[in-house]
Amino acid sequence: MDAYRFVLLGSPAVSYNGGRALTMPPQQMAILAALALRAGTPVSAEEIIDGLYDESPPVSVANMIANYVMRLRKSLAPSLIVRTPAGYLLDTDPADVDASAFLRAAGSPALDDPQAEAARLSAALDLWSGRIALAGLPGPWCARQRESLTVLREAVRQRWFDQQLALGQHAEILSDIAGSCTDHPYAEHLHATHMRALLRCGRQAEALQVYRQVRHTLAEELGIDPGQELVHVHDAILRGDDPGPPFAVPRPAAPALTSPPAPAPLPPSTEPKIVPHQLPAPPADATGRLEHLAQLAGTLRTTDHAVGLITGMGGEGKSTLATLVAHAVVEDFPDGRLWASLHGASDAPAKPGDILADFLLALGVAPERLPEGTRERAALYRTVTADKRILVVLDDAADATQLTPLLPPAPRSAALITSRTRVTTAVSTAVVLDGMEQSEAQGFITAVIGEQRAQAEPADVAALAAACGHLPLALRIMATRLAQRPRWSVRSMVERLSSEDRLLGELRTGDLSVDRAFELSYDQLTPAQAAAFVTLAVPKVHEWSLAAAATVLDLPEVQAETVLEELVDTALLTSPGPGRYAFHDLVVAYARTKAVHRLTDEERTAALARAADFCHASVRTALRLAASGVIPYLGPNGDVPTVSPGAPDIVDNATAVAWIRAQLPALVTLSVQVAAEGDRHAAAHTVALLGLLSCWRDAVPMGALLEAAEALAVATAPGGRAYSDDLVHGAACCALGALRFLGPQPATSLRAFQDAVRYADGSPADDPRTHHLLSNGHEGVSDVLIRLGDYPAAHHHARLSTEAARLTGHEALVRQQYIALLQAQAWDPDREMDLGTIAAQARESAVWFEQAGNREMQIATLVLVGAAHLHNAQPVEAADVYEQAAALARAFDRGTIETVCHYRAAEAYTAAASSPRDALLQRALAHAEAAVEGAVLCGEDLITARAQQALGKALARAGRETAAQPHLHSALTLYTSLAMTQDADRISGILASVDAP
Repeated sequence: MDAYRFVLLGSPAVSYNGGRALTMPPQQMAILAALALRAGTPVSAEEIIDGLYDESPPVSVANMIANYVMRLRKSLAPSLIVRTPAGYLLDTDPADVDASAFLRAAGSPALDDPQAEAARLSAALDLWSGRIALAGLPGPWCARQRESLTVLREAVRQRWFDQQLALGQHAEILSDIAGSCTDHPYAEHLHATHMRALLRCGRQAEALQVYRQVRHTLAEELGIDPGQELVHVHDAILRGDDPGPPFAVPRPAAPALTSPPAPAPLPPSTEPKIVPHQLPAPPADATGRLEHLAQLAGTLRTTDHAVGLITGMGGEGKSTLATLVAHAVVEDFPDGRLWASLHGASDAPAKPGDILADFLLALGVAPERLPEGTRERAALYRTVTADKRILVVLDDAADATQLTPLLPPAPRSAALITSRTRVTTAVSTAVVLDGMEQSEAQGFITAVIGEQRAQAEPADVAALAAACGHLPLALRIMATRLAQRPRWSVRSMVERLSSEDRLLGELRTGDLSVDRAFELSYDQLTPAQAAAFVTLAVPKVHEWSLAAAATVLDLPEVQAETVLEELVDTALLTSPGPGRYAFHDLVVAYARTKAVHRLTDEERTAALARAADFCHASVRTALRLAASGVIPYLGPNGDVPTVSPGAPDIVDNATAVAWIRAQLPALVTLSVQVAAEGDRHAAAHTVALLGLLSCWRDAVPMGALLEAAEALAVATAPGGRAYSDDLVHGAACCALGALRFLGPQPATSLRAFQDAVRYADGSPADDPRTHHLLSNGHEGVSDVLIRLGDYPAAHHHARLSTEAARLTGHEALVRQQYIALLQAQAWDPDREMDLGTIAAQARESAVWFEQAGNREMQIATLVLVGAAHLHNAQPVEAADVYEQAAALARAFDRGTIETVCHYRAAEAYTAAASSPRDALLQRALAHAEAAVEGAVLCGEDLITARAQQALGKALARAGRETAAQPHLHSALTLYTSLAMTQDADRISGILASVDAP
C-alpha cells in the first residue's frame, strides 16, 4: 500500500514507501511541517503566514503560500494536500508523522509495569533521527515547535532514566545521563538521577562531586540553592543510604528498641499541610480530542511557567477538554490542583479577589489570615505557592485582567485556561476547538446510546452527528435524549433536527441548551457587533468573503473587517482563511432567530437584496471573463443594474471559473430563499443571475439550478409575491426552459420558453429588454422543437429569434441566433438551403466568432459544420471537424461541449467504417470512450445517453455485441426516462439486431 512517512524529528524529509527521502526548500518544507503536525485537520492560510513570518510578511504572501502548496502537490501525490473551506489539509494518518507519534506517546499515561513503560519510552525516543527537531526550518512557528519538542524529548528521556533506575539498569545508562547533565546544567531532577546512578555503581565520591558542582552552578549563575530532591539525595549518600526512587521523601529512622521514640518536632506552622484537588470528575462519555489532549498535556508537563489556552465557541467542550488534560497530568503537580470557573461569558464575571480567597483557603491559609484587598491577596497567593508545583485551571476566562493575578508564580507550576474569546495573556501553547471530527462525533453518540443501538443504525448515527454540526454540546444533548428514550430510533431524532425553525428547540434537555450557550456570547456583544452578527445571518449563506459580507452589512470594507474580526474573537464567527468568515451551522440558526426580533422586516429584506445584488454582479463579471459566448444573453445595459461591483478577486478566466464552481451551492440556496421571501428587487437580481448561469453549461450543472428556477418562475408571475413586471417573469421562464432542456420532459421546457415569448410579446416594444427576451425565447422554442423532431416549426421560431436579435442592435446576438436558424435548416429533411451552403456559412461564422474571441460560439458553430457534413453523407469530413472542435474545447476547458464533440465524432466514424475490421472503428471507439468518461463529469442525462449510444453502436459495428449490450441498454433507459420515444425506438431496433442469433 502506498504510504508517505514524514520526518520532522531531525533533518526534515519525506519518504515514500520506505524509499529515498524527498527533500525540498526550507520554506516549502516549513509549510509541509505545519500541515503534517496537524495531519487530518485544516490549517488556514492565515496560520501558515503567521507561522512563516513575523509581523511584516511580504505583500504578495498569499500568492507565495499558494505557490508553495502547488509545488508540494507536485512533489507529493496531488491528492495528499486538500484545499478545504477552512484551509489546507494534509490527508494522511498522523501516525505517519514521527512528531505526532512522539507527541501521542509522550502524552500517554504511564504504564504500571516498569519494563513495559521503559520499552514504550524507548520506542518514543527512537523516533528521533537527530538531536534537533525541524532542523533548519525558518519561521516563528518552527522555532516554537522546535523548542517545545526538544523540551518534551528531554522530559521523556528523564522518565526513561527513572524507569531504567527502577529496573536496576543504572550502569547501562550512566554515560547517557552524564551527557544529558552536560546539556542541561540547571535540571535538578536530572542531576539527582545522575547521583543515584553513580551511587548504585559504587561511585559515591563522584556522586557527591556532582552535587557540589550543581550547587556551585545554581548559586553562581541563578543565585539559588539546590532544591529539596537534590538535598535529599545528597544527605542520603552522606548517611550511606540509597536515596530511593525519584521524588521519594526521606525515610524515617527506625526507633531504638531500648528507649521510647523521640517526640515528633512541632511543624513550623500550626496550619496543616493541605494538597487541594479541586478538579471536577471527567465525563464518562468523553471521546476524541486526543491530539489536543497530548499537545496540552505535553506542554504542561515539560515547560516552565506553562500556560495552556483552549478557545472555541460555546458548546465546543472546552471545559471537558480542560478536565481531561488536568487529570492526565495530575501526578506532575503533587502540591495541588486548583479549579475556578471565572464566568467570563456571563453578565457577572468572577472577581479575581474572590477567586484568590478561595484558592488561599484551599491551600490551607486560615480564614483570619486572608487580606481584604485583591492586591494583598495576590501577594499572599504568590508567597504561598512560590515553592509549589501546582496546576491552576481557570475555566471560562473573560480577559487578561481577570487572569493575571491567578497565574501561579513557581517555574514548575502551570495554568490551563479556557475562554470563548482570544485572551491576550502570554501562553505556551493554544488549541482552538472547531467541532469534532465526523468519526469522533459518531463515537461520542455511540458512547452514550450504546454500541448495539448505534450499530443498528450506522447511517443515521452519522446523519445525527452532522445535524448537530459536530458540536459536543449538541451531540451530548441528542445522545442523552436518545438514551432516555430507548424505544426511539436514531432516525426519528435526525428528522426532528431537519427543520431550522425547530432545530434549537430540539437541542435542549434538562439544564443543557445549545441556544443558552450561544446566548452567553451574544449578550457580551456591542450594539454594532450584534447588528452585524444578525444581519449577516439573514441570507442563508454560511461563508462569506470580506467583500460580500461588507455588501450585506452595508459597511465600508475596513469597517466591516473590524467588526467581523471582533466576532471571530468572540467565537461567534470563524475565519477559514484571510478575508473569509463563516458561521457554524447551529450558530447561524441561532443568529436567524435573533434577526427576527432584532431587525425590522425592511432591514431583513434590504440585507437579502444586497446579497442578491452582490451575487448578480459577481456572476456577470465571471461570465464576461470566462464565457464570452454568454455575453449576448446579458441583456441591454441597465437591465437590472447592480449597485455592488461584485467579487473583487474575479480577475481572470481561472478565478472566474473557480468562483462560479465554488459558490454555486450558495447561489442556489440564496435564489430559493429570495423566491420564498418575495422581495421584487432581490428577485430581479436572482432571475438575471440564473438566466446567465443557465447559458454556461460547461461550468454549471443545470440540474443544480432547477429548484431555484422553478421557485422564481412561480414567485415572479403576475400575482406572485415577487412580481415586478412581465419582463422579469418572462426572463424567469426563459431560464427555466433552458434548465429543463436536457431533462426528462422536453414538453415542460417548451412551455416555459413559450411563456417567455408570450410575456415578451405583451411588453412595451420600446423597452430594450423586450427584444432580448423575444430573441432568447424563440431560440429556446426552436431548440426544443428540433429535439422533438418538428423541424418546420423549429425553423419558424429560429427565424423569429434572428429578427428579434436584429432589433437589439447587438451583432454578436444576431450572428448567434442565425446559427440557430442554420441548425434548424440542417436537421430539417425538407430544408430550403442545401447542406453545402449551410456548412460554408457556418464555417464563415466560426471565423467571425474566433476573431471576436467568442470561443463558445466558435466551437458550437464548428459542431454545426460537422452536422451538415454528416447529414450530407460525408461522415469522415464530419468526424474531422468534430475532432477540431473537441481539441478547441479541451484547450479552453469546455468539458461539456468537448464531450458532445467526442460522441458525434464516434457516430461519424462508425458510420464511415466499411467493415468490422476497419481502422476507423478504432477511432470511433476512442472517441466514444472519451465521451462516456466526459458524460460522467457533465452529469446530464441526455449527454450520457448520447455517449452510451455512441459507444454501444461502435462496439456492435466492431462485432463485439456482448460488450455493446450494456451501453445500449443504458442509452435506452435514459431515452425512455427523457420521454425521447424516437431515439428509444432506434436503440430498441439496434438491440434487437444485436440480440438476434
